[in-house]
Amino acid sequence: MVGAQRRELPGGGEHEGRDAIREAFVEDATRSYASFGFRPERYLESPGENVVVAFGAFVGEPAEGTRQLDEPAVQMWEFDGDKVVFVGIYTDSAGFPGVVTEEEEEEAEREEKAEQKDEKKDNEEDAEEDSDSA
Repeated sequence: MVGAQRRELPGGGEHEGRDAIREAFVEDATRSYASFGFRPERYLESPGENVVVAFGAFVGEPAEGTRQLDEPAVQMWEFDGDKVVFVGIYTDSAGFPGVVTEEEEEEAEREEKAEQKDEKKDNEEDAEEDSDSA
């Protein structure tokens, strides 16, 4: 199975194999959203073609920012027996906040650690000043 979708969406880019697709999607969604999912509203099924189309919306709470995600979308799932061989996602990617990359996440963690270190140093200096004035 090969997956490809816009980079603005979790799991964006090209990936080969179910595990690679799943891993890219889960990692991007975990970094970028406090909660994320697809809320299906109705389905169309074509058993002879082994296709299911789901109409609904992507919903979620971005990790950064305050605007909730609620973007209409359509998913088309194609099956070969009981295995998924294709998932097409059709939505307006402009409605999605940017995906937080691994590099951005690592940079944010470094900045947070530096801030904590500075805060600890300030607290130690304040405690030292308090003991000197007593």
